[in-house]
Amino acid sequence: IYFSMGALNRISASDAKMMTPMELRSVVGTRFGDRFVLRGVKIDRDQSGIHIDFAWESLVKQELLYTNAIHLTDTNGNILAQADYNQPFNRLAVKQGTIWKDSIVITSDRLKGDESKLAIALFPKNHPEGILLIDRGDRDWGDRRMLIDL
Repeated sequence: IYFSMGALNRISASDAKMMTPMELRSVVGTRFGDRFVLRGVKIDRDQSGIHIDFAWESLVKQELLYTNAIHLTDTNGNILAQADYNQPFNRLAVKQGTIWKDSIVITSDRLKGDESKLAIALFPKNHPEGILLIDRGDRDWGDRRMLIDL
């Protein structure tokens, strides 16, 4: 008998690339420490809110024990809305090269209307190593939070 409390939504590298619109392709390949790389991102806004898809790749064999801090900020980096989530449950460590998709929605009732950036940071649940360093792109928090223009 096999029972799963949830699973990774595995996708291929080509699916991760295809999900990313041209205007966001510059953030693809951004590394979060020596653990993860952002392989794709898609942001859609409609009357119900902001829908965000991420494609992540594990750079090493590891358990998924990180929290994805997802913030909508104003132009000064102040958090206006937050949608932090834990990485998907997986019974076993994921292999190096595993790619999966996460999807979140920030509902319109949580939006203020002047959000200008999507900010992303990854940190372990117990914080022993702190928030992961980000290797490139628009960043704040000492290169520990990536910023994407909305």
